[in-house]
Amino acid sequence: MSAPRAELLIVNARLWSDGGTLPKRDALAVAGGRIRAVGVRSALESRVGPRTRVIDARGATVTPGLCDAHIHLLPWARQRSEVSLHDCGTREEALMRIRDFLARHPGGTPVAGRGWNADDWQEPPDRAALDAVAPERPVVLHSRDFHALWVNSAALAEAGVTRRTADVEGGVIERDAALEPTGVLRENAVRLVRSVTDRAAAAAGEPRDLLERAARELHALGITAVHDFERGEAAFTAMERFARGGGGSARVRVLQCVGPEDLDRVRSLRMRSGDGDDFFRVGALKLFADGTLGSRTAAMLEPYDGTSERGLDLLPGAELEADVARALDSGLSVAIHAIGDRACHRALDAFERTGDRRARIALPCRIEHAQLVAPADLPRFAALGVAAAMQPLHCTSDIGLAERFWGSRRAGA
Repeated sequence: MSAPRAELLIVNARLWSDGGTLPKRDALAVAGGRIRAVGVRSALESRVGPRTRVIDARGATVTPGLCDAHIHLLPWARQRSEVSLHDCGTREEALMRIRDFLARHPGGTPVAGRGWNADDWQEPPDRAALDAVAPERPVVLHSRDFHALWVNSAALAEAGVTRRTADVEGGVIERDAALEPTGVLRENAVRLVRSVTDRAAAAAGEPRDLLERAARELHALGITAVHDFERGEAAFTAMERFARGGGGSARVRVLQCVGPEDLDRVRSLRMRSGDGDDFFRVGALKLFADGTLGSRTAAMLEPYDGTSERGLDLLPGAELEADVARALDSGLSVAIHAIGDRACHRALDAFERTGDRRARIALPCRIEHAQLVAPADLPRFAALGVAAAMQPLHCTSDIGLAERFWGSRRAGA
């Protein structure tokens, strides 16, 4: 039987796989979305047909596609239509960008933005400063780490947040001396303005169109698969439709997480981690044990250097353990966001208490970020079969903060 015709033949390539180049092989053939053969050009030219696309790599390296193992793809796709506050060195610079954006995008829909980092600002983010440039139109601005919101008075009013609004468990409404909200909401408190952020997201465009544009950008970076950690039924549905075609021409393979709010629905549908097809599979239940280093809400065994702060536990211990057990009993793996050493310790404890149930799940359980781990807890990852799902970006983005607040325990970072 003759070899099937190739849809794509790449020749004169330096093929790379599993950490090294493949010697004496300079061509590969693709058909039906899969690599069908790797070898020398002369041996693969028999697969060329009238519809075969031939690419001469001219000696360039060809690698397998990359997988981004932690992304929130739909919010990342929306950012092109939002205010970018990345690299704003001062509050005034951020306000100038917001003012310019409002002038270029008039209307009454809420304005969303992202990327502010006030660690080195002389003036703090507050609603009064935003009110000066946006007195009537709601503005909601995500911090760089997405664990805080800076909002104006119009956004607070639309959401019904006042001085009488109580703090939520695992969240903080920052207040001034008169106990009025300053306009900064941290961790679970951001849910108080969910109706405003949802309206802003809807104004960004159709998820299908946003995701297709984002996929093209990912392809340009060599990324062909993602682990998506955006929770909620709407995100799950949008990502499934996108990954499986959805009418678009650009897509990536998706491993999709679910949130606690989705757990009953997922259980009723008998979805288990690993279920799906080549383009879309069910991932893990995503839980948050703490916040972030940038917001000083990562949960710490000892206070941040030079402070009395120990961060926040976003889930009480009993609830964390119950959610882990319920997910594993349903055939779902669990991924726990844990950045501080106390959060990592609590997450490992929760996994340890499930006994051998973890071994029955198709995907390993994981701790997302594991940015600071107590030395005594390091061997527990391997002992429990829990993956440390770390992001190299944190090394470059947070090294200054780690030295400032974790300098006495950097060996665990």
